[in-house]
Amino acid sequence: MLIKKVLGLVVTIVLLTSTSVLASMYDLTTAGSSVEIEKGLFYNWLPDNRTITGTDIFLEIQSSPTEEGVNIDSPLYFNTIFAMPLQLKNIPTVEIDNIIYREFLLDINEPGSIDKAFLSLNQLKIYSVNDTFNIFNDLDTELNTIYSLGLDTDNNDNWIKLDYNLIGGGGNSIDMFVYIPDSSFVENNEYVYLYSKFGENFDSEDGSEKWLTAVPIPSTVWIFGAGLIGLVGIRRKIKK
Repeated sequence: MLIKKVLGLVVTIVLLTSTSVLASMYDLTTAGSSVEIEKGLFYNWLPDNRTITGTDIFLEIQSSPTEEGVNIDSPLYFNTIFAMPLQLKNIPTVEIDNIIYREFLLDINEPGSIDKAFLSLNQLKIYSVNDTFNIFNDLDTELNTIYSLGLDTDNNDNWIKLDYNLIGGGGNSIDMFVYIPDSSFVENNEYVYLYSKFGENFDSEDGSEKWLTAVPIPSTVWIFGAGLIGLVGIRRKIKK
């Protein structure tokens, strides 16, 4: 009987261990940092051979200590304070190491003090839809998910650490550049929805977070060149 109890305890421990969620933090608080997560690329800098002349906001969220939102504009959901439909054709394409990506920009706004400048991006989900979408019960079941930063295939709970002071600029700069493979998007689906959640590890404590796209230049594909992941690049402030 004792042996059976011991064996049962061992099996229970193994099961608990195998189903546990491991936290994977990706640090983008050092200048020139970049990381690849589930085929998505995340940079805190813009290489010098890439120029952005203007931006369009498609999602703005604000709350504390956590905040989340999606660019569904009617009605507004979660902590969304501004949202607009985003068409795939209006998301610029960028070539990195011979792969075409769609580019998303993030502007964070946190206190400038050292102990409060950090912010965690805990969830990022991108959906491809063939029409505008207004009311939902469950994004993951009702929309076609093409990218998820959260739990990956290895059951890791991925999240990204950001630093407002790294770029700064009082809300007039881009703090992170996100690149999702163009092949992940559904060609005939015209609209794209982005859901994000911040603050589970480092609180949201000040202004709003904004997701933007660069104003596209017609018939242009930007080429970053080879071997840029992990290299230090030139960071540019972008006026809105």
